[in-house]
Amino acid sequence: MNTCAQFCGCGAAIQSIEVVRAESQLIHLAEEMESMSTADDVIKVEGNTITPTYVGRGMEIISLCLDDKYSDSTRIQYARENMARLEKIKSDLVSWAA
Repeated sequence: MNTCAQFCGCGAAIQSIEVVRAESQLIHLAEEMESMSTADDVIKVEGNTITPTYVGRGMEIISLCLDDKYSDSTRIQYARENMARLEKIKSDLVSWAA
């Protein structure tokens, strides 16, 4: 199926908007998770990195977004994969707090 974007040549612009949308949602989720920190589960966001530390159990270091040297499609895919990972971590944090 053809879209308006294919005919007007704005497909790249639409994909760039999708990058911004996906990455901003990811950053918002990371900031939301940071506010969920407890003494046992410390979530720290610094720059482009989120570091969940599970006291006595280990830690993860996750780069939130890829830089401009990667294609838009790669950046969108990376952001979506990170969203899924952070949603899982958030779900775990909520269940552990219960």
